[in-house]
Amino acid sequence: MLHTDYQKLQIAFNQWSQQYSKTRPKEWVSIDVKSLKNTV
Repeated sequence: MLHTDYQKLQIAFNQWSQQYSKTRPKEWVSIDVKSLKNTV
């Protein structure tokens, strides 16, 4: 993960997650960063 392009990762994650979410544009979603940190 040292040479990961996090901007590309964010774009890919957002595209992937849109198929599972029903949020409207400009709507915020809260996430638990501690959980994400432990999986990366």
